[in-house]
Amino acid sequence: MGRWNANAELVRDSMVRMNTKNLIMPGDNLYKESQGYTNVWSPWSSKGFVFSYTAIGNHHSSYEDEVAFFKMPGEYFASVDQEKDIRFIVLNSDNEDNVEKQMAFLREQLSASKNRFNFIMYHHPSFTVSTHSVSGLSVIQGFLKM
Repeated sequence: MGRWNANAELVRDSMVRMNTKNLIMPGDNLYKESQGYTNVWSPWSSKGFVFSYTAIGNHHSSYEDEVAFFKMPGEYFASVDQEKDIRFIVLNSDNEDNVEKQMAFLREQLSASKNRFNFIMYHHPSFTVSTHSVSGLSVIQGFLKM
């Protein structure tokens, strides 16, 4: 979504009718900085939505602002739900400055995981036929091919 407008309101209201409350946010969470996170996302949280897992995309105000607003542990992190035996590993595919560090983190998380299900989440597609490129994505793709 990343913006508050009539279309976002229609999507939100249909999700309310379906009693969907936990959101997995795959990035691009703020298209217009002038709108601000609060203006875009408070109409969702006011209806009881919870931002369960959030990844940073390439549309945001800053990594720090996004982490703070969505109460993320960091720009990349892992979260385990022991009851459901699920591990979410969330990466920041927009930050090309620390891709190697994130891949080491990912390798460590996957090696240590005893969870039945492991979900790796980040904004940019792992593989695409698009001509639109993302700088650090080739390192992520190389890791995933291993």
